[in-house]
Order: sequence, then structure tokens, then C-alpha cells
Amino acid sequence: MSNKILRKTLPILLLTGLLSSCGGGYQIKEADNAGGSAFYEIFVGSFCDSNGDGTGDLKGIESKLDYLKSLGVSNLWLTPIHPSPSYHKYDVKDYYDIDPKFGTMADFESLVSSAKTKGMGIIMDMVFNHTSVQSPWFDKFCEALKTNNTKSEYYDNYSWSEEYISGYAYNAKAGVNVECNFDRNMPELNMDSKFVRAELKKIQDFWLDKGVAGFRYDAVKYYYCDNYGGNIVGDTEKNVPLLKELADSAKAKKKDVYLVGENWVTDQENINAYASSGMNMFNFPTAGVDGSGTAGEIVLNGGPKYFANAIESAQKGLLEANPDADMCVFVSNHDTDRWGGFRNGHDHAEEARKVVASAYLLTPGTPFIYYGEEIQMLGQRTSESTDAERRQAMVWNDDSITCNQPEGFPVPKQVTKGVGESEKDGWSMLNHYRKVLSIRNTYKEVFRKGIFTAVETPERAVIFKIVSGNETYYLAHNCVDKPLTLNLPDGLQILEEINVSQSSPSYASGALTLQPYSSAFLR
Repeated sequence: MSNKILRKTLPILLLTGLLSSCGGGYQIKEADNAGGSAFYEIFVGSFCDSNGDGTGDLKGIESKLDYLKSLGVSNLWLTPIHPSPSYHKYDVKDYYDIDPKFGTMADFESLVSSAKTKGMGIIMDMVFNHTSVQSPWFDKFCEALKTNNTKSEYYDNYSWSEEYISGYAYNAKAGVNVECNFDRNMPELNMDSKFVRAELKKIQDFWLDKGVAGFRYDAVKYYYCDNYGGNIVGDTEKNVPLLKELADSAKAKKKDVYLVGENWVTDQENINAYASSGMNMFNFPTAGVDGSGTAGEIVLNGGPKYFANAIESAQKGLLEANPDADMCVFVSNHDTDRWGGFRNGHDHAEEARKVVASAYLLTPGTPFIYYGEEIQMLGQRTSESTDAERRQAMVWNDDSITCNQPEGFPVPKQVTKGVGESEKDGWSMLNHYRKVLSIRNTYKEVFRKGIFTAVETPERAVIFKIVSGNETYYLAHNCVDKPLTLNLPDGLQILEEINVSQSSPSYASGALTLQPYSSAFLR
């Protein structure tokens, strides 16, 4: 089979049988991606441009649904798509519309419908903490203040003060100090306003009627918070009931709605407290690549034990707070540095990244992938750049892009292989992700709802015992550049293997031998 033909037929091969590239590669079995696989975050303006204007759009995403299905993801989280004056769209002007740069409402409805036919749902980003200063809500708030119309439903829509308070800024249009912890052009809604609370639930209902699968809630710890000279502390006692109110309303509208909140804290107890609201929460304590307990720590000294224990402890505490909750592990997102260059300069850097990917994608609950992660895109914020550095254009055909870079800044070559070139390489990171997600999709209930227990091992490996229903499984990752023989119970069978070193594991009489940076799943 020629490379040209392989590239065109790859998604079909993935759906109809066993994938093998012309140069060898991961053996990827057919598996249904719907209902339980990983989610995929798309920074919309940087993903795929369908009309040549340089901005990623909804039609562009729709054109890549076969690719996303072949990757094995089950839901797409879209960063904000509402009308907004900024490139990032986290300052919303109108919650009931689509930014014209991204397309029309008809385009959105088409995307939702097409995604469903491929086993994928759309998760919308809901930015409820603040709006744009250009929002009509803010205009009506300012008018009510200036006319002292205390009977207006907009009078108390935003938090304001005659006197300066830390976290507030003077707004000339309002004539008062307005709370704006993120930016002076992002005034924060007053969550004690009856109008605001009712309107947020109406917004949810509107988009659920459009067929979305759920919501990602931005900055939930800021809904109620205190700002101590720049140190912002979320008010858990007020935030959790509000989140529960939003969650209950969404679930009343759509029983199986998926809800996940961004509570950017590093202590698991705080994550668990917010999850008691009935929403899932991103697991920031296990995110990233260079801290104790994080996914990337597994290839550093002592890291496997930290990672395994962190996952076990996090799942246990989370389920005590909310028995229906998902863990939501990730390694990067639009607000954090990308990890495509993690361990560069060390031997076996790509292999190390592969075992990190295997480990975090096979955690309990629902892992989240950041677009381009599967082709090892780069993007680190520096003292001379902004968060836009982390939101660069997706590289599709080898080293080419369809979208302009955010804010127009020049960037270095950011990948070794784009999607097109990666599809031709059977051992690429892209095909590694496909391999891992095909395993996750084959055993979706085991990985979503199974109970993970860390197994002690003297070697630099991660081993989990997973109990799902009446079955017991074992998941093992070799995190070093040499073969390891690990002690497991006798009588197991290897169900799946991830052979990063292109050599298979072996198991006999309770001894599992794993090749460098490789993984095995047993029952």
C-alpha cells in the first residue's frame, strides 16, 4: 500500500479492522469510541480554517470529525464560541449566539449533528464568572446605576462598590468600581442576583436544546471569592451550592449531561469539595509534567510511586464526595505550557512521553487531551510572550497550518511531524494515542468506573489493580529504559499490550516482563 493511499484510507482502516502501516507499527483494533473514551479540547480559532480567512471555525472542526473519530475520542470540548471582542473569546458579549468568525448557528447545529453520527458529543465552554465589558448586560447595568433605577433587573447584575476594593477597578461607564479579578474589561457577574442565576440556567437550557452533550465551566472558584492584594481565594461554602443549582438544572433538562468545572487548585480536598456539587472537576493536582504526583513525574526519580498513589488517593476521595463523579486527568490545556518537548535533551525522550501518555490516558474517569498533543506540538509561555503561545495553530499536513497564529506573533517550527506525516509512521505519537485509546474504548467501563488500587513495586513501574464488577484486572507501565520483570498474581492473562519498544511483554507464573516504556493490561 502506498503512503498516499494509506493516508487517505487510514480512518476507514481504523473503523473496519486491524491497522498496520507499511513500515510496521502499533496494531490497533477496532473499538467503538462512543460513551466513555477521552475528551479532546479544541481551541477553536487555532484548529482548522474552512474558508481561508485564517481563523479556525466550526466548519473546519466538522471537516476533521473522521480524524477525531479515528483518534478514538468521544467528546469535543470547544473553547468559547460566543461573540467576543478578543481572540480567546473568554469575554462573552452574547451567550445565545455564535461569533461570526467561527460561523453561524446553522454551522453549529450541523457540527453537533455530524459529531453524533460518529459517536461524539460537543461540550461547550460556559464562561459564567464574567462577561465582556461590551455585553449588553453591562450596558444596561451601567444605565440602571446612572439613573438610580433600583427596580431594573440589571441594577445588581455585576458586583460593584463606591469605594476601591482589591480585585475591583474603576469603570468610567458605570461610574463605580467594578469587580474584575481577571481583567478590567471582564466585569464579574453578581451571583446573588436573581436575574443572573435564572439567566444562567436559561442559557444552559438553550444549548441543551441544540443537542450539546454538556458544559465545561470556566473559573468556578471565582464565582464567589475574596481578593487579598492579588491572592484570590474561592469561597467554597458559597460556590458549591451555586454549582449544585446549575448542575441540578442541567440534569433536569438532560439526564446524562456531562458537566466539568475548572477549579484551579492543587489540593485534592478542595477538588473533592467542589465535586460534591454534582459536577466533575478537572484534577489539577495530577496535571502537568514536573511536580510530585503529576503524570510526567512517572519517568522521574521516585515518580512512579507518587503517580500511582496520587491516582488511588484522588479517586477514593472523589468518590466519597460524589459517588457518580469522574476523575478528569490531563497534562496540559490552553492555560498551561504544552509538553511536546518534555524530556528533550535526555535519552529516549519520545519514549518517555509515550509512557506518560499511556499512564494518564488509562486513568479512571475521563482524561482530557489538548489538541495537537498527539503530534507533540510545542508552546511554552515566556516572559516575552503571552498565553497565545500555548494556543498555536494545529499542524495538519506535515509542517503546514490552515490558521493564523494567535495575535500574529512568529513562532518556531513546533513539530517534527504534522498529522499527515504522523499517519504514515506506524510508530508515531499519533498512532500511540490511537493504540492507547483503542484499549480504553474496548474496556471503557473498566477504565471509567473501575476502582484503582496502587500495587507496591520496588521497581520504577506503575502497577494498578482494577476491580470492575466481578472482574479483577492489572495495568502495568514500565517507566524506564530497560526491561523490567514485575511480580503479579499467578493465573493472569495478557489482554492488551502497548509495545513502545516494538517488543512484546511476556507473562508466566506471576512474573510479567515489560520492555522499556511499554505497558500491559491483564486479567
